[in-house]
Order: sequence, then C-alpha cells, then structure tokens
Amino acid sequence: MNMYHKTISLHYLPTRRFIVIGLLLAYSCWGILSAQTVVRQDSLYQADTLFIEKDLENVEVNAFHKPIQSKAGIPIQSVDAEELTTRGIQNVADAVKQFSGTTVRDYGGIGGMKTVSVHSLGAHHTAVAYDGIAISNIQAGQIDIGHFSLDNISVLSLAVGQEENLMQSARLLASGAVLNLQTATPRVSQTSPYTLSSKLKIGSFGEINPAFHYGQWLSQKTTLSADVDWMRADGQYPFTIQNYKTLEHHKRQNSDVEQAHIELNLRSELTPTSELEIKSYYYRSERGLPGSVILYTDDNNERLWDEMFFTQAKYNWQLADKWKGQLAAKYSRSYSKYHDEDVTYADGEVTDINRQQEYYIQGTFAYQPTDYLAISWANDGVINHLNNNLPNGVKPTRYTWLSALTAKLDWKQLVFNGSLLSTYTTTHVSTGEKPADRSKIIPTFSVRYTPIQDYPWNLRMMAKRSYRIPSFNDLYYERIGNKDLNPEIADEYSLGSSWTLTRVPFFDYIRLHVDGFYNEIDDKLVAMPSTYVWKMVNYGQVRVKGVDLSSEAVIPLGNHYSLFLSGNYTYQEALDMTDNQSKSYKNQLPYTPKNTGTVSSLIHTPWADLNYTLISVGKRYSSKQNLSQYRMDAYKEHTLTCTKEWSWGRFPIKTSLSCLNFTDKQYQVISYYPMPGRTWKVTIKIDL
Repeated sequence: MNMYHKTISLHYLPTRRFIVIGLLLAYSCWGILSAQTVVRQDSLYQADTLFIEKDLENVEVNAFHKPIQSKAGIPIQSVDAEELTTRGIQNVADAVKQFSGTTVRDYGGIGGMKTVSVHSLGAHHTAVAYDGIAISNIQAGQIDIGHFSLDNISVLSLAVGQEENLMQSARLLASGAVLNLQTATPRVSQTSPYTLSSKLKIGSFGEINPAFHYGQWLSQKTTLSADVDWMRADGQYPFTIQNYKTLEHHKRQNSDVEQAHIELNLRSELTPTSELEIKSYYYRSERGLPGSVILYTDDNNERLWDEMFFTQAKYNWQLADKWKGQLAAKYSRSYSKYHDEDVTYADGEVTDINRQQEYYIQGTFAYQPTDYLAISWANDGVINHLNNNLPNGVKPTRYTWLSALTAKLDWKQLVFNGSLLSTYTTTHVSTGEKPADRSKIIPTFSVRYTPIQDYPWNLRMMAKRSYRIPSFNDLYYERIGNKDLNPEIADEYSLGSSWTLTRVPFFDYIRLHVDGFYNEIDDKLVAMPSTYVWKMVNYGQVRVKGVDLSSEAVIPLGNHYSLFLSGNYTYQEALDMTDNQSKSYKNQLPYTPKNTGTVSSLIHTPWADLNYTLISVGKRYSSKQNLSQYRMDAYKEHTLTCTKEWSWGRFPIKTSLSCLNFTDKQYQVISYYPMPGRTWKVTIKIDL
C-alpha cells in the first residue's frame, strides 16, 4: 500500500467529509439546549494559570467512580486503578479494547503479541508512554502492550491527536495517538512510613501470577517504591473448528508463557516548586508463539525470549508564575531471541538475535507572558542502535532530533492550542550505502470552545499531521528491507462535542462525547511480493472516516447503592484508495471492523460490586479483497466480575472473581488464530 506524498493546508477541512458529523453535532446541540434543567457549574471553570491542568472536580459517587476530564480539545479516554479492578480488566490490551476508536491485534494465546491501532492509523503511529516518557522499539516500530502489567498502574489513558499539556515531549507530540501508563505513588507518611501489599491471581489454563508492592517513606519529601511480579501459564485452552459438517475439538499448542517484571521508583519533592522522579524497569519473558490453525493443525516450534531494561529520570520545576521547565533522560536496552525448527531451513533450524540500545534526552521550557497566552519549546535528542546476527547485518545507528514550538491561548470561552514540530534523522550503517537523511516540519492545532459561559458543554476540533520514519526492519530486515523507503504521512482531522453534568435529577453525573474523524495516510509502508521475495515498498493510500460516541452515567439507588453505566461505539470506514484498477480499490482494510462497541454496567452495594461488560466487534475481512471467503464473523464477548472488600484482623483484603467470555464464544481476532473461550480469574490482594 504505497502512499503518494501530498501537502495539505490545515486551513482546508473538506466540507463534505464532515456533513454527517455536523448533523450529529447539530442534533447533540439541540438536545443540550432544549434540556429542561440548566446547571451552572462555576467550579468547572475556575480561573487558573495555563500551566496547571484543568480537570473536573472529584465527584463523590459512593467512592467508586468519578467523571473523566471532558474539557479537552481532543478526545481523551482514561480508566483508573479502581475501575480496572471492579470491571475485571486483566491486562493493558483488555483495557484498550474498551476505548472507542481502537483496534487491538491479538494473535491468540496468553503469550501472543498485542498491538494497538487508533482510527486505523496503524500501530506505528501509536506511542506508548510510561510515566510520560515514550517506550521505543526502533527495530519493529511498534510496541507489544502485552509486556506491561496493570498491577501498579494508577491511570491508563489514551489521547487521540495532541493533548493541551504544554510540558509534553516533542517525541510524544510527533505521534498520532498516545497511550500513557501512569504508575501509582505509594501512600506513606511519617506516621505510616511503609506500605506492603501482595496480590495473587490464579486463572484458567495454568495461569498463576503473584505480585508484590512495597512503598517506603524516606523523608517528608521523598518516597521509594518497588514492584515485583511473576506470571506463568501453559495457555493450552480448548477451541473448536468446523471441518465441513464436523465440529472438531482441539487444544491450543505452544502457547505457554513465563514472564517477570521488577520496577523501582524514587520520587522526591526537592522544593515546593520542583520534583524529581527516577525509575528503573526490568522485564524478561520466554514464550511459545502459537501458530496459525491451517488444515486443522496448529503445530508450531517457534519460541521467543525477550528482555527489556530502562532507567529514566525526570526533573520538573517552576519559577514564579511565568516559567516552567522539564528535563528528562533515559537509557534503554532490549534483547530478543527467536528460535524455530522446521525442515524448510537449511540447517533445520534458525535463531535470530537482536540487541537494541537507545540514549534519550529531553527538555521542555514554557513561558506565560500574559494571563491568556503561554508558549513552550520542547527538544528531544535520540540515538538508536541495532545489532543482530543476520547475515550481512548493517548494524544501523540512527540519530534523531525533534523540536516543537507550542502556543496555547486561553481567552474567555475559547482555548486554542497549536504547534510546529521539526523532525530530523540521519542514519549511519557499518556496511553498504546509508539511507537519505530525513527532515520535516509538521503542524498541529486544536480548538475548544464553550458556547455558553459557565455551562458544561464544549465544542472541539483538531487537525494534526504525523510523520512515521521507516523502522530498521522496514529498511534492513534480511532480503525484504528497502533502504530507499519514504516516511509515511498521516493527517488526522476531528470535530466533536462533550457535555458533562454533575447535578441532574436521578443522576450523580452524566457525560456524553461525540467525535467525528477523518484520516488520510499516504506513502503507506507495506510488504509486497517481488520476483522471488517480498520487499518493503511505499505503496498505498488509505482514507478513514468515522464517528466515536461515548457516554457515562451514575444513578444513586439509595443509601450505599449506586449504578454506573457506560458505553462506547465506533463506526469507521477505512478504505484502500491506492489504485482504482485494483480489485481491492475502496475495500475495507484487513482486520478493520466498521462497527465496534462496548457496554459496561457496575452496581455498587455494601457487600460487593458486580460488573458486566459486553464487547461487540462487527464483521471484518482477513484480506485486502472483501470477498465472502475472507469474511470473519462478528462476535460478542461477555465478562462478569464480582469484587468484595473485607478485613482479616487489621489487614484489608480485596477479592475478585471474573468470568471472561462466559458464553464460551469461539472467535478469532486474526484469521486462523483462535482466541480463548470461557476463562476464570480469581484475584486476592492483601495490604500488610
């Protein structure tokens, strides 16, 4: 799917692309303006400096939920630690599946790779950040979110486009979407100088997952925390396949996984206006790669070993009310070993070893000359190196410099956020001809407008361009690499409305969001067949349009009882517009459903919390040609979770029981990679 390069003015937003979106917004506006109860919420619009994030005030809802931030120029979705537990969300991939506009590619099995794409931009355009600093994989260009544990996560958030945060790094500003994992700060003090908790998770298919958290108060300003977890599972879940008129029963093979994670965090408030965060992180895993089920066999000998280590430091400070700064540095290294045994190899087996290293520095400085205007300047420098055992390996080293100038105007009922991002890369290789240097300046802007002052209804729009440099695999992977590739260009446009009320008859709060989006991707990087081998090429033009809808509400049901309801729905049409003579012209992209949705209900009682979640995915196709033989059936996955808090002596205990896919639906996310059926999970957490 090659993409032609085209310059698009951000002053031009094609009218026809947003006709449907405009009608939806008009309907939303009419519903809001015709509401019988108009609630003034001065607390939502308190005067503040532009450097301070403006969030909704916390709303007491029987201590189990509060509204998320709605005052943003872009769509932002988030889930906190309490929701992760009560809704039975087991891993990062399960959490992301419940966000609107996302597509998670899951290759089946507990150890299968999991990547996330937002609005069909592709996983390469989604950055994954850990405590605000990006995780990198320069070799493949995409992050396997299955590597990360939820045990010490306080908030998981997804921002589409560019947040209004002036202190964001240039590297994150360069991405089409950002998935951020924010770790928890230990709740310790001089009177309670340490905290210790342990968690044990036991599940179907041999899963066992103990985890430990320790937090230590070192001084009035400094805390230390450590997190350790280990998980293993055989992953041999049963599945059924239809062989003509016969229903056959099988078990998944080579789906075992063993992984461990250790993390240390030091947080110190050096002065009342400055703080330092230092993190060290280590992850290792060994897993079988479950093969595709073709001709009713799923034998596979592929094994993968992964190691990842990084250490990072971030220092924030503020001078008076006018200046604010952030400095960050990070070193990371990763190791992967892939082994396969098959008669197709010359020696009957193959072993690929890859080692990556990255050195990263970042600085952001912001200045607020007036009450209405703030500007920031972010600079990121990155050095990436790849070494492997492939024949004729070129051992590439890439030097990248990103610089972004951002301005934010907050005037009366209008908030404007715009930036210009400059990217420059140069790559050195040990042998052969180096690829051309790359440089690009790309713009972004977002606007948020409150039509009625002090009324919690906002309109927003965003336009953003992102620029994907080819990964080392794209350029140099044995035989299919192509050093002459052009970067991908992705343009994002969105137009939406958000409405949040916290004092409504019969409700504690109601939140509604609607966002229409349109994306263009040019110079799409894909592998295409050549004379005898496959080759990476720029081939393709993709056009994506759709609508995201989301809502939340809490209904009090008397003393100590309440009902939380939420729902998300996405319609997206992602079409291949490359060649009007091709059989796939104007066909939906592979593995991209037009309709997806999530419904969740959580009832809170004095005894326990009971949650039900439904994830619905429409039909999609496994090939570029949308023919009946490639069609994959729609499916619905149902999950029930019961959570209870109690005490054993002076020790608080939280237990939860989850039944995932309790209807035992047999389905596939990727063709020929069956997913688990009914799965049980039991979690026990005790605070010591």
